[in-house]
Order: sequence, then C-alpha cells, then structure tokens
Amino acid sequence: MNIEKTLNELGSYFKGKVLKGDYELIKVGKHTAEIKIDGKYNFNMWIANDPAYCFEFYTLSGFSDMFDDGFLFTNQEDRLKAYLLLKKDIDIYTETIIKKEKTEQFNKLKKELGVE
Repeated sequence: MNIEKTLNELGSYFKGKVLKGDYELIKVGKHTAEIKIDGKYNFNMWIANDPAYCFEFYTLSGFSDMFDDGFLFTNQEDRLKAYLLLKKDIDIYTETIIKKEKTEQFNKLKKELGVE
C-alpha cells in the first residue's frame, strides 16, 4: 500500500466536495468555518485571509507537506471558487443563526436590566 497515494486520493476527494459545495456548514467562527462532508467528516476551513491567496483545510494545515496537492487548493481559481461557494453559506448562516442568537442575548439583557 502506498500511503502517500492514498492520502492524496482522499485529499482530492474532499477537495472536490468543497469545490462542488457538497457539504454542510456546521458553524462559523472568526477565522474558520466548520463543514461536514458526507454527513460524517468534519473539517475547518480557514476563511480569515484573502481567499485568492489563502484558503485551505485549516484542520490539516500542520500536515500539508504530507499530502502533496491532494488537500491543497493550489491555484487561485480553485481557492476563489471554493471560497465563494462557502461564502454564500456563511452569509445565510450569519443572517439566520447568528442574528437569532444575538436577538436572544439582547432580549435576555433587556429583561435583566428591566428595560422593555
């Protein structure tokens, strides 16, 4: 068994899923977005920098030298394509989940302060 070949095949598979937008957005943080592929494989994607130059599987960033190009978005076109698909999901997430959470926090604070 050639482990490098297997790792790169896996990387290409997951990278292909990201490039197609075939994943579920789990949550969005300040620097990363957590996605789930095939309903069971979670990855964090680095979203804090200009995606034209830096968009990657953040979970694997310390191991990227093991994967050749399998898990890496090696060209600007792929990075932008993947990021723009994810950005649509992030915008929806922000508008629904985060807005709901902030509204609940605001209402709780108003109640605690006795302001209606």
